Amino acid sequence: MRSHTLAIDETFIKAGNKKKGKLHQGYFIPVYGDLDEILFNYSASKSQQSINAILADFTGSVLLTDGNSAYAQYCKKIDKVIRALCWSHTRRYFERAFEAEREAARTAQEQIAQPYHQDGQINAKWPASKQLAFRAQHCQPIVNGFFSWCHNQRQRVDLVPSNPLAKALRYAVDRE
Repeated sequence: MRSHTLAIDETFIKAGNKKKGKLHQGYFIPVYGDLDEILFNYSASKSQQSINAILADFTGSVLLTDGNSAYAQYCKKIDKVIRALCWSHTRRYFERAFEAEREAARTAQEQIAQPYHQDGQINAKWPASKQLAFRAQHCQPIVNGFFSWCHNQRQRVDLVPSNPLAKALRYAVDRE
């Protein structure tokens, strides 16, 4: 909980008896900190109250999450914490669009992969300031280009709201 950045996510698990023949659905909510700390939580729900309890001792400033609104509410409440959203979830939306819009979905996936490639060139022994400067120089232009591409794609007159690509674009832009 002393890391600058925490990554948190939840996954459901059937645990304990709800009633005869039925198991209660609970949640594992693992937390990974950039100081290589790992915290495994179990909660009966993924509610705002559960998230607040898990993060009560968080002293850092970046929380990497999925789209769960409980994380957004936590970050609104704690002014010093910036919410960063997960690229993997965005990429999955474009994977779902592959059948409907193969070329555009492939373009999106390639663009999402580029910052990972750049990030892989960072030496873990570099000080944080040098890592940040590298990302600003090499990754930020790629990310800006991706969102510009998303905004341009959303202007297509042939793209109806129910199209999986339209949903992927909306998901990405909503988390820009």
